[in-house]
Amino acid sequence: MRGPLDHFRCYSADGANVDAPVWLRDQFDTDNRLVEAQFLFCNPVQKTHGGITPINNPDDHLFFYGLGPRPPAPVRLVTVSNQFGEQALTIGDLLFLAVPTQKEGHPAPLPGLDHFKCYAAAGPTIGATVDLQDQFNSDTGVPVAAPFLLCNPADKIHNGVVTSIADPVSHLVCYDSIMPQPHSGVFYRNQFTPALAGADLSEARLLCVPSLKESVSTPTATPTATPTATPTATPTATPTATPTATPTATPTATPTATPTATPTATPTATPTATPTATPTATPTATPTATPTATPTATPTATPTQTPVAPPPPPPNPCVATSPGTSSAVSHDISLDGLRGTGRIRDSQAKTYTALVTNHNLIGAEDIQVCFVVVPLFGCSAPEIDVALPYDVTPLDPDTSFVDVNGDGTLDAVARAVAHGVLPDRTERVKATVLYSSCPPPPGFQQTALDYIVQVDACHQGDPATKGFFEGACPGTPDGGNDPNKINDAPIQKAIDNVLR
Repeated sequence: MRGPLDHFRCYSADGANVDAPVWLRDQFDTDNRLVEAQFLFCNPVQKTHGGITPINNPDDHLFFYGLGPRPPAPVRLVTVSNQFGEQALTIGDLLFLAVPTQKEGHPAPLPGLDHFKCYAAAGPTIGATVDLQDQFNSDTGVPVAAPFLLCNPADKIHNGVVTSIADPVSHLVCYDSIMPQPHSGVFYRNQFTPALAGADLSEARLLCVPSLKESVSTPTATPTATPTATPTATPTATPTATPTATPTATPTATPTATPTATPTATPTATPTATPTATPTATPTATPTATPTATPTATPTATPTQTPVAPPPPPPNPCVATSPGTSSAVSHDISLDGLRGTGRIRDSQAKTYTALVTNHNLIGAEDIQVCFVVVPLFGCSAPEIDVALPYDVTPLDPDTSFVDVNGDGTLDAVARAVAHGVLPDRTERVKATVLYSSCPPPPGFQQTALDYIVQVDACHQGDPATKGFFEGACPGTPDGGNDPNKINDAPIQKAIDNVLR
């Protein structure tokens, strides 16, 4: 009988590129994605932290695969609770699919272990130490640092097979928990690799803890009132003459002398008393204050500031300017791996090696390689220096800063070319990434994943429908077509730690 969801201890893995399309649905959204390179292999683990949490399902294992492409995801604020207490997490892009996996020497997991869609997470550092015992190692005093991933149970459809969510309540929060002891490798099988296959493992990387999701919200961006770039015409400040309050003279009411009738004994004609002509007070002609004819304030003719069109974005060096050609000639080019991933330090230069193979037995081939570094959580894109003889522009800077993912953030892109790779030979194309300090932006905690390093390869001039080339492979078409486009999808590996 299946027990509750276990804790998992996850190791960095370097295995095959699956390149399998899947349909996924979880409590956030529904996606059609491409399952790409392996990233982590996870054992169930016994954890001791204020008590022992034993392993409930010893046959449960998970393999984490990178997912592409990565359209920008809305920022979500999620509250979770687990044995480390209640935590507020900021959730970003969808990065991985965790797949139930059978490990050699174990039966397949019992029904009920879910697939998980795993998103980049940022939140407060736990700052605890725990004791861990799994099928590879037993360690005491293992540090548990910042959250790295939030994993939701997910429905999956692959090759017409529907795998539904068994336990919609149980989630995983994976924390940065690095221990240097490597383990050499593991043999496994799952829905993407039905035959027994091997993967190389290195350091213990994450501790994934069963968690409950308490709440989810998506912050609404409040638009800030931005003044219009065109200034309003301001009137010239000429004061208008205000009439002086001079009162108009009001006539004084002086009574007119009324003639008094004096009776005369003798009817002598007495002149009628003529009223004395008392002049009525005539108002003094005080001119009413007429406003001075001040010209109406005419707005100064300030020329309208026509917004200057922003310069066009720089071209993506990994996008061809011509559509490419096709012919009956077969060219089988594969991208076999990306080496050099691991922890990075402040202001570190780190070299990566893309392994590309010419499987064509007819002749030598030029293989185009594209290196892309995607910054996360506010980091800036670093410079990329392509090693000779693979540098396409040896006298110019190798890096172009292009918004590859359409999320408004510039990514670092550099193109290389392996010239004349002989039949059935593998070329090691190298590039060095020059990292600089990346403190967390305001409101964010340090995270376990600040950059993703990606690489893609194709046969020069061929049409390509996947990967960063976004169309035909760059370079001059030589009349060849690459039928093995399944290997033209990007292999993605993540840098393991935040810059300190």
